[in-house]
Amino acid sequence: MRRFERKQNIFRNKDALGESYQPERIEERDEEIEEYMNALQPVIDGWEPNNIFLYGNTGVGKTAVTDYLLDRLQDDVAAYDDIDLSIISLNCKTLNSSYQVAVELVNELRPSGGEISTTGYPQQTVFKKLYQELEAIGGTILIVLDEVDSIGDRDELLYELPRARANGNLDSAKVGVIGISNDFKFRDQLDPRVQDTLCERGRGIHTSLAHC
Repeated sequence: MRRFERKQNIFRNKDALGESYQPERIEERDEEIEEYMNALQPVIDGWEPNNIFLYGNTGVGKTAVTDYLLDRLQDDVAAYDDIDLSIISLNCKTLNSSYQVAVELVNELRPSGGEISTTGYPQQTVFKKLYQELEAIGGTILIVLDEVDSIGDRDELLYELPRARANGNLDSAKVGVIGISNDFKFRDQLDPRVQDTLCERGRGIHTSLAHC
């Protein structure tokens, strides 16, 4: 006699409860998705991407909506020969400074064995290494920083990245930051210079997802 047998249960697809599950369609988010799509439109148009900050309580679908739209953006970009899109995603939950985020991004972009140490470098040196890796990729690059509020007031990277081209640190790479936060007050807690930089030239989009 078999010890284990399949049983009928209430789940049509229990995998849908897992964090790695990607739905084919996001329900009841039409307005938010349309606003988010409009914010991503410059990528398709070949322009410098917007900086997008998405706020909402835990569990409302911020990361799911972001992954859903970015997957479809990558599919649609394939129809245009003049757009080269790269997406880099990083969860900042265990990172509490711009330095740590920059190190993780560098190591994410480098091949195995080429990672840099998490300590021992001046911050600007790490930023320079990050610019070198981004420039090597080139094209349009979206950097998704989930739980970005974890870095607190050590937010220098959020000032540096949007200004990288203007400051001559990037040439061929066009970078946009997508920050995802559970903290609705995070924007107000940013250094005023960072707030101005993220929103300059109309490239800053701040939106939120509320409970259904």
